[in-house]
Amino acid sequence: DLCNGIIRCVGDADARFKEDALRMMRAIRFSAQLGFEIDKYTFDSIVANAALIKKISCERIKDELCKMLLSDNAGKLSLLFKAGLMDNIIPELSDHVKLYRSEGHLIKCIDESDKDLVVRLTIMFYEIASLAAGILKRLKFQNSIIDNVDKTLHFRGIKLKEDRVSIKRELKETGEECFIHLLAVREALVRADNEHEKLIKIDNIKEIVQDILNKNECFNRKMLCIGGNDIKKIGVNDGRTIGLMIDALINKVIENPELNKKDILIKYAEEIKKTDF
Repeated sequence: DLCNGIIRCVGDADARFKEDALRMMRAIRFSAQLGFEIDKYTFDSIVANAALIKKISCERIKDELCKMLLSDNAGKLSLLFKAGLMDNIIPELSDHVKLYRSEGHLIKCIDESDKDLVVRLTIMFYEIASLAAGILKRLKFQNSIIDNVDKTLHFRGIKLKEDRVSIKRELKETGEECFIHLLAVREALVRADNEHEKLIKIDNIKEIVQDILNKNECFNRKMLCIGGNDIKKIGVNDGRTIGLMIDALINKVIENPELNKKDILIKYAEEIKKTDF
């Protein structure tokens, strides 16, 4: 029913879903991608046959879920809960939102977020963070996605400050990619709750981060103008000591970016060496 923006099965819906239960997720995915409504009879059939989704491979389910998450109408994910499909796909998440009646807030946060898979998966598992990696593995997500989501969830509680040095310290701890994901997640949560002052703060932090990156200010080992081999040249050979010295130098240039020059850092390294670091 393209003209009327309605999604319905050809023929008997029960029969179509019994032939291939993934069609139930596809109906919701098309609704999300096209902004269409699902015919009542078709949706009632999805509810009645929801348990059949257990027969579908995790890979196929994962692909449909990703397409929904990255659609322009990700709020349609609510239909997975309403139809009972989520009970059979991610029961841990379904149980949590039922217990805390948080489905609406979860969906709103996802809908407010950047169209990024790591960001939206992080929001999806925000309240059941300890279970996320196991669920994503079960659904056959790529290891890189699992690692990024798990890392972002691990740092989800960090306090965001608007000063440059604090931001560089957080960038050092989390890594650039993770910190940007964290900002996107936090922004979505704030937008969903209509917290205007917090949104202004996040916008300010985003501007500072972009300026740090544009100016290539050091906050990690790769950006430091000296490395382990340079430390060895001044007579330090113990690996752990070298690592601690490099870390101290990074902290130095985080506070004073103008010091990130090889000759200056060598002098500081020699001073650190004299202190029996």
